Amino acid sequence: MDIDELDPATRAFEALRQEVRALGEKIDNQLVATEHTTGRLAAIEASLSSIAGPTADAARQQSTLAGLVEELQKERDATRSERSALQAARAQVRSSRDLTRWIAGAGSVIFGGVLAVALIIGSLRVAPDEWLWPERVAARLLNRSMWDGGTRMLSQADLATWNQMAEGYHLIDANRAAYERCRRTAERAKREMPCKLKVKPPEGAATLQ
Repeated sequence: MDIDELDPATRAFEALRQEVRALGEKIDNQLVATEHTTGRLAAIEASLSSIAGPTADAARQQSTLAGLVEELQKERDATRSERSALQAARAQVRSSRDLTRWIAGAGSVIFGGVLAVALIIGSLRVAPDEWLWPERVAARLLNRSMWDGGTRMLSQADLATWNQMAEGYHLIDANRAAYERCRRTAERAKREMPCKLKVKPPEGAATLQ
């Protein structure tokens, strides 16, 4: 059955389960990559350490190689720290998976859903920012794209500020050529410049489309 055909509560829960599954797969792949990196760094460090021994009789060469070994040790320590963080994230994701499976079998959607969300939030917080997992989960819960979900949350959180943002966007968009000319003039003059813009009357609720 397509997720869009489910009732809202079930759809939201199923969306969370899918995001947790995807997060777990990505963390597992990242862990494999860090383990390979750690092994390569250890091998390089061992090679450099042997070169920096008795066979390297020049003090300058020894100093350079010692510096390289130190940098590699720092890189390896950073990789180990990243791996530890990923292992912690994987443990949380597995706990979330187990709980969501139990909820699905028991049918305790409301009570279990609250607990599942708490565990999932912990998993999302330890994931790297560039993965955008909190944003993706929010969009899936709203059954919208990330853009549409974001605009809905902004408008619901503070309608007055949202309307100001939307009006500013439409004002610039409707006067794009004039704005660009004025901006270039101000840039050349290195000071504020007056601009003549056309303003349309408001037409209902403001949107960023």
